[in-house]
Amino acid sequence: MLLPQDMGPKYSFLKIGDGIDFTNQYPANKVLITCRIAATDYTFEKFTYVEMADFTLEQVQVFARKWFVHDDEKAKRFVDELNRAEHRGLRELAQTPLLLTLLCLNFEETLTFPARRAELYEEALDALLKKWDATRNIKRDEVVSRPVVGPQAPVVHACGCRIL
Repeated sequence: MLLPQDMGPKYSFLKIGDGIDFTNQYPANKVLITCRIAATDYTFEKFTYVEMADFTLEQVQVFARKWFVHDDEKAKRFVDELNRAEHRGLRELAQTPLLLTLLCLNFEETLTFPARRAELYEEALDALLKKWDATRNIKRDEVVSRPVVGPQAPVVHACGCRIL
């Protein structure tokens, strides 16, 4: 279940209720719910709570080397770029494994880092869609609608809208 932190408590009951209904309806399924530490306003009886530690700088570097295992030069460039003073905020993001994955995916495609977090999500989504299409031998000539990311996303997705 996805519940963006920007959504706030006004909409949270919809997603949380859906998650509980789903786990009750399909008890044999394995379900993982994630949230930020500060977002633990709810408890789920059937779930085990664990806290995942942030990556250390060394773990970030190991992850990057493994991500770019077939391109040592790109791995080095990724680590060097990430260590630049102006990318201090990105280094903080990189401590979270999912966000580090998005940074690697983005860097793999563009050899740069995005200026804003929303750009990171957009560029990573574009890269994933391209990879998905490539695995299915699909070439798109037309404009494809894609989900909205960023601060406006909760409102747009709540009304079922999509942007072309």
